[in-house]
This record gives sequence, C-alpha cells and structure tokens, in this order.
Amino acid sequence: MISDKILRLAKDIISASRLDSKSRLDSKLRSKINAELSKYLDGNTYYVKAEHGLQKAVQILNDFGIEQDGVEHSHLFAQDSGRMNLDLAFSNQADPFSPNSISNSVLVLTFTKMQSDKFEVLAYLS
Repeated sequence: MISDKILRLAKDIISASRLDSKSRLDSKLRSKINAELSKYLDGNTYYVKAEHGLQKAVQILNDFGIEQDGVEHSHLFAQDSGRMNLDLAFSNQADPFSPNSISNSVLVLTFTKMQSDKFEVLAYLS
C-alpha cells in the first residue's frame, strides 16, 4: 500500500519532530499524507456510511504514525452532510496512552449523502 521509502521518511520526520518536542507536522510529511488521503477520500469513492470514510482516513494516518487526538461521537454522522476538524497526535510507541498532540494540523473531513444513498467523503490535513 505505502512504499517502504515513504514509511521510512515518515518515521524520520516524526522522530525529528519528537526530538524538538514541538509536535509540529512537517510540510513534507503533510504532503505525503494528503497524497495518500486523496487516493481514497477525494470525492470519487463512495462509502455506504460516512463513518467508513473516517475509518479509512484514520487507517492511512496510522500508517504514518499519526492517530486521532480525541474521540468523535457517532451522533456527528447522524446527518446527511457534515464537516469535522479532528485533532491529531503522533503515536507514542513507548507509552500508547501518551500520544504527542500535533499543534499545526488537523484532519478536515466532510461528507455528503448522494442520491445513491452512499456518501461522498473528502479528507485532507490542514
């Protein structure tokens, strides 16, 4: 799915980011993640439920060592359309209960129910 070279780059950037303890997402890594998100969440793939689009976005972020920094409630998906800005954090392998919050980026996710009763889902990192 994601090449080893991209994963190594992501791990290097995350390690460097943790060392300076600012927990900022590097622009190169943001671009790589956005490129991966756009393969599945650019409005050209339809999902049976809007939540499935969020699950795909979280899966992609996890591949880059990033996770949600908080919990989203399912009632947010009880509408035919919506927009969310989700806080993010670098995963902390040493202490999974203490991820490092990312201060300069969020996952922006929008969804719209189409006439086919499936959902168009768009997602990107700000």
